[in-house]
Amino acid sequence: MSPSRVRSGLAANLVNTPSILSFNGDVLKMGKIGENKASDAHFLRLLHNRLLQWRFVNARADAAMSSQKSNAEKSLCGAWITTSKLRESVRAKRTELQLLKQKLKLISILKGQMMLLDEWDVVDHDYCSSLSAATEALMASTLRLPVVAGARVIFFLGIL
Repeated sequence: MSPSRVRSGLAANLVNTPSILSFNGDVLKMGKIGENKASDAHFLRLLHNRLLQWRFVNARADAAMSSQKSNAEKSLCGAWITTSKLRESVRAKRTELQLLKQKLKLISILKGQMMLLDEWDVVDHDYCSSLSAATEALMASTLRLPVVAGARVIFFLGIL
């Protein structure tokens, strides 16, 4: 029940009822005017008590709402942290998956080339030995040429 309903209901009932104050004897001596003042004082006390009751109810409601708000914020924060961890985990797994895909692609490309690379090692060895023999033969034949009519020989050390 709201305070305004209580006030209007109490005002109608209390105007006609005698006061229950401790100074009843003084009220009887004062007559009708004193009785109205006592009735008003009693009504004022009732309203003040009702106001205190509503303040208490509102304080309890505020405390309950504050507690619920705090719990909701904690829950929301926990959900946010969990979601962030899951997103980070998904990102890491996607990165790992992409890396594995790239490794598999590289392996499939190199697998076909491995036999050719193995053959290239043998061919390279034969080629190097043939080139070395040809270079030595060319040098040997060049050193035996006769120098006539003032010809000069320029040696390049970088060729050897």
